[in-house]
Amino acid sequence: MKRSPRREPVARERTDFASYLLAMMVRASTRLPGWQMTALTHLSKTESASVALLMPAISAMSDTRLRKLMTRHVQDEERHARVFEDCLMVWRERCGDSNRNPLPPPAGGAGRMNLMQLMALFEIGEMRGFQGVTAYRRAFADDPETVEMMDSVIRDEHFHCTYVHLQMERWKGQGFAKEVAAARKHALQQDRDAFIRQIGSFLLMLPSLFISELTRPFRRRPAAGLPSS
Repeated sequence: MKRSPRREPVARERTDFASYLLAMMVRASTRLPGWQMTALTHLSKTESASVALLMPAISAMSDTRLRKLMTRHVQDEERHARVFEDCLMVWRERCGDSNRNPLPPPAGGAGRMNLMQLMALFEIGEMRGFQGVTAYRRAFADDPETVEMMDSVIRDEHFHCTYVHLQMERWKGQGFAKEVAAARKHALQQDRDAFIRQIGSFLLMLPSLFISELTRPFRRRPAAGLPSS
């Protein structure tokens, strides 16, 4: 019997030092009071930024198959931004947070990146997104409604990781191996730069974490039915 070809693992299955450190930073940040609002605001902003990057590329897309995939990608990210923002409102109600300022506007477009560079950026960016949302899902484990919402986002991120990775491999098989390698190298450098910025933000947060741990025994217990921070 003919054996089926072994499927090449998608990018989201790769774990590295940055992945483990990202999970550690998420766990540490949950020791701060009100971390839920900070996390959900960050997640909503990230999804909106992805939409801003993808939309200009779709408007100039000639490949019908890829255009359809990217259109679904944008619709998914728009939905994610909405559900994260809705979830943020719920947590503000629970925790008595009266700050209802609107979220900042999404980031700018793709700039001078061509389509292959954009896909390479999303190949690694969606992997980081998958890993990040998975880490936050564990942090929200005590809240079934938030976990259910996170699960739906994780399923979409899995699809995004897969189709983007397969598109890069498709171009590679069509004779653009050199261009694919260059685009991935550029995306990897951007990922490293973002990783360094994340570490810098975490280091700035350390004094707050230290103070939070010192004052934890003296804080009032939350009212019944409310999540603890």
